[in-house]
Amino acid sequence: MGTDPRDGTTSTPLAVYACRDGTMLFVPSGEAPVPDAIRAHGPLTFRGHIDVDPRRSATWRELLAQIDRHRFATVGLGEVALLLGPDVATLCTPPAAI
Repeated sequence: MGTDPRDGTTSTPLAVYACRDGTMLFVPSGEAPVPDAIRAHGPLTFRGHIDVDPRRSATWRELLAQIDRHRFATVGLGEVALLLGPDVATLCTPPAAI
C-alpha cells in the first residue's frame, strides 16, 4: 500500500490480467501471478495496472483481503465493470494486432 502525497489517501497498486474464462485476475503490482493462479485461470494476459483505494467500497476491501490471503483474486467482468467504471474499457479491451 502507498500513500498518495497529493491528498494523503491510501492506495494499493495492482496488476490486472485477463483469464481464459473471461474473468480478471488481480495481483500486487511488481509480483508475478502465483503458480496456483496460473494453473486455475491461465493462460493469463497482462492488461495493465490500477491503484485501488480500499475506502471506495466493501468489495474492494474484500478483494484486497483475498489478495492478502492467496496472493491473487479473480473477479467476473460484470463486477469489474461496476468496480472500475469507465476505466474497465482500457483493461478489458484486447490489444490491437500488429
